[in-house]
Amino acid sequence: MSELLLLGARSLVAAALCERLQAQGRPFLAASRQAANLAPTWIVPGQAVVHCQAVISLLYLPALLPYLDWLQKSGCRRLVALSSTSRFSKLHSSLASERATALALSAAEEAVHAWAEKAGIDCIILRPTLIYGRGRDQNLSTIVRFAARTRCVLLPLGSGGRRQPIHADDVAAACLRALDADLGGRQAYDLPGGETLSYAAMLTRLLDLLDGRVQRIHLPVALLALGLRLLARLPGFAHLTPAMAERMREDLVFDAQAAIAAFGYEPQPFMPQARDLPSDLGRRHP
Repeated sequence: MSELLLLGARSLVAAALCERLQAQGRPFLAASRQAANLAPTWIVPGQAVVHCQAVISLLYLPALLPYLDWLQKSGCRRLVALSSTSRFSKLHSSLASERATALALSAAEEAVHAWAEKAGIDCIILRPTLIYGRGRDQNLSTIVRFAARTRCVLLPLGSGGRRQPIHADDVAAACLRALDADLGGRQAYDLPGGETLSYAAMLTRLLDLLDGRVQRIHLPVALLALGLRLLARLPGFAHLTPAMAERMREDLVFDAQAAIAAFGYEPQPFMPQARDLPSDLGRRHP
């Protein structure tokens, strides 16, 4: 297979993917709008034809659409692109912006597959669930930062909604497995993590990594939603939404069997390590 092009080279998953590619001695180009120091060769996407038959896109899927013609001109014959299970889980959100995100992901999947079919390109779309790892995600790392600052974590009453967090390393491995598997045509696979556990249990396992006790404060959903709205005004918490409080009580569970059968997907259980905590926590807690 010709040299690989990696789009979205500054993302969390990109760091894990670049490590795997370099360990395999596999040549690749890294593309991002800002310089990425993870790869030996970096380019700005869309500026010049690069002659790569294989492409892995880690971009937010709607952001990939403007580059499709450029990929085709560059000789792309096989594309693996990340979407998200948010296209399903946020579809009926109480927040209009989250519903819009779900619709945008769905429309982007259809557009990418339609483009690939017209161009005769093999295209595999992967939908990870809750990505965490290396202290760089905006999901679990946000909770850890808040807990480290305040020594408490906010939960809705009845926070039994089930989750399947997936480590960034597993997403990277899945991208390579899907790229190298004998999968023709246009396909899409959900990528849940390797363990299903309640939201409360997920947090307990994560917060056990912190030094010192963290108090769990259970609030009515409406009050927690108000708290998240206020927190979103603080630096580092702008992505929080009131709808998150509602989803903490919902099951967001997906089936990995199709991905396992198609390309040997092997997600690990949810076992966060110290390396998965934000690197700046040492200055915020004993």
